[in-house]
Amino acid sequence: MELVDVDLSWPPDKIREFCENNVNWCLALPQEWSGADIEALYKRQLTVAQPYVGVISEIAADLRVSAATLMDIWRRFGSSVEVASALATNPAIPVALRQILLSHHEDVVREHAHFSIAVKPLADDTVFDIEAMQLETWRSMADAHKAALVVGASRSADLMAVAGIRARYPGASAREQFLRLAILKLGHDLARRAYPEVDALDLR
Repeated sequence: MELVDVDLSWPPDKIREFCENNVNWCLALPQEWSGADIEALYKRQLTVAQPYVGVISEIAADLRVSAATLMDIWRRFGSSVEVASALATNPAIPVALRQILLSHHEDVVREHAHFSIAVKPLADDTVFDIEAMQLETWRSMADAHKAALVVGASRSADLMAVAGIRARYPGASAREQFLRLAILKLGHDLARRAYPEVDALDLR
């Protein structure tokens, strides 16, 4: 049997009625549509008491849809397995949120086990719900606060690296410690181009 395309210009109730009463239908968002066109379709769906989940799912999976609309879909329809499934495969959704969607719907995990979705956490010792809160906190920070955190973390890493250098080379001067830190941070080739005296170091 031939598939029949759903006309997305129909009123939302007509789309629902058609899809529910026709087995062989094909619902796909037109390639020539812009993100604004798709979001207008989403707004039309919200005008009815029961938006059609099939249409919402297509919108949730589309890369042209803005992050704000995707988050609105998650808030309104995230409890639907079909919609959660679509959101969980859309790379525009933050990784931590996609993992939460998958973890809350075990059947979605099974259905999409064949997808190579990058849902690895940032840290292996942090659960996804907490990580999502942490990411949101970072996003809400002022730029100056973020910069201070990055600079502080960088300095802490340098201090730890220098402590390791001192432990391995107890007799190293302050200059030698600096050069060995440069090798760690830049790699040997770039460090020796920046600081030719690196060649005089014992690299054992």
